[in-house]
Amino acid sequence: MEIKHKFQVIYFVQYATMAILMTQIVPFLTEQGYDALERGWFLASYSITTILFQLVIGYYSDKSKRLKRISMLLMIFLVFFSISFYWLGKDHWLIHLLVLAIAGGLANTTATVLDNWVLSESSTSKRIASIKANGSLGWSMMSVCVPFFLFSNNYRWFSLPLLLFLLINYTFSRTIPEKNALPQKQGTATNSGVSLADILLLCKDRRFLVYTGLFFLLYLTIVANNTVVIDKLITMERGSEFVGLKWSIQSFCEIPAYLLLNRMIAKWKNERLILIAGIFLTLQFFVYWLASSPFLLLAASFLQFFTVPAFTIGSRMIISAITPPAVFSSGQLISISVYIGAASFLSPLAGGFLSQVLSLDTAIFIFGLLPFVAFLAVREHCRQSKEELRMLFKRKIEICAPATGRLLPIEEVPDEVFSSKMMGNGFAVSHHHGKIYAPAAGTVRTIFPTQHALAVELVDGRSLLIHMGIETVALAGEPFTIAVQENQSVTTGELLAEMDVAAVEEMGKETMVIVVFMEEQGGNCLRTDGDIQQGEAVFHLK
Repeated sequence: MEIKHKFQVIYFVQYATMAILMTQIVPFLTEQGYDALERGWFLASYSITTILFQLVIGYYSDKSKRLKRISMLLMIFLVFFSISFYWLGKDHWLIHLLVLAIAGGLANTTATVLDNWVLSESSTSKRIASIKANGSLGWSMMSVCVPFFLFSNNYRWFSLPLLLFLLINYTFSRTIPEKNALPQKQGTATNSGVSLADILLLCKDRRFLVYTGLFFLLYLTIVANNTVVIDKLITMERGSEFVGLKWSIQSFCEIPAYLLLNRMIAKWKNERLILIAGIFLTLQFFVYWLASSPFLLLAASFLQFFTVPAFTIGSRMIISAITPPAVFSSGQLISISVYIGAASFLSPLAGGFLSQVLSLDTAIFIFGLLPFVAFLAVREHCRQSKEELRMLFKRKIEICAPATGRLLPIEEVPDEVFSSKMMGNGFAVSHHHGKIYAPAAGTVRTIFPTQHALAVELVDGRSLLIHMGIETVALAGEPFTIAVQENQSVTTGELLAEMDVAAVEEMGKETMVIVVFMEEQGGNCLRTDGDIQQGEAVFHLK
């Protein structure tokens, strides 16, 4: 069996396990006699453990590089604490709260570690959308089948399917070879380990912070779909009978969405997926707000097709793209600990408070406005960098000339490594005056020790190589002056470096500046030759 198919089985049983826990928390707590505010505290409790688990597990994953073993171990603990949750009751409310906090935190962390495991495999990293579709299938089928395990309304019968899913998970996981290294991005140096300094540097990265903040605001609304919206459904006539159906509808809608995303992920910018998710979240909550019957509320649940799958894939891929390889797992888990952990804590509390002080409908209306507020906040934050904001939701990225001189197509560069497009498509500028500027907005990720080249990561995660001269690596950096630092954000037209053109020519080397789109063969060339001014558009990356 191919690794992809093994992961599909693992996703199915893992998400089925999560469905047994997550979809039945509110009905079970209600049956145990907990009121709305108490249920809010229970739902908020596992957000704290989510944050803690994500931080610790993320750091350990980068240190050990053992994602397979970590994923299997987390699944064992998840099943144990899920079973324990259904064997306890209100008589032991404090222990009950603690057990749910651990189980919920494990559920969120286990899902993220599994995603990281798939992303670390070269054979599956580009198929994560279609693989996650099986997770949605497992969730939706279990949501429908849950009532069949409730013999005499006894939730302890859930122990049987939970143990069965654990056995299946273990059987398939152990047959997948474990890789000892997380993926490396081209143009970056291999790092043998991770330090706290690496993680602190990541946490100071502006794009990392902006995206995490955006995802946090959106996830507040996503969590509300499972709390205040469920509360409204339960208050409707016979509404409690439709809770499982609502979960099932949402999960079934995610399956074709993930399969569609698997085909579109290479064509659509990840940021556009986030925008689509935000728009339809607002639309979905507007219908929830208007709904006066369970059937209209259930109808709005079909909009899940456009929300959670687009958000999940978009957010995972964006964080993966902007995170340095050394802190690959930490980047994912730190970001998720904030936008899932913190949102999972605040959203139920805010929902419970607004529902009691105002009303359920008012709470739903406020949560529906949050995606709109989120994008306004990002727009305001990016106001000083208009081109980055423009690139954020554009399908094409504009690449400009890094210097004033004569434009040459990549095929005419007198070095086969570049002219053959072995490293990627691009262009060159010759007869320039020595000052080299950023051809697009991004982050300087790598400065070569010999200072003859540097790599800039664009806002969508793709990389540009700016190579000064040909065979200039032998000059040991003498004729070059770098004006930026690694991990520094730059805007289009910002000075990157200066080349002593005369000195390079005296040493018998070619002085042209070459811009290469790493591993990119496509795009739209606006010009191929002739005189060009620094900052003039040369290329559109799709």
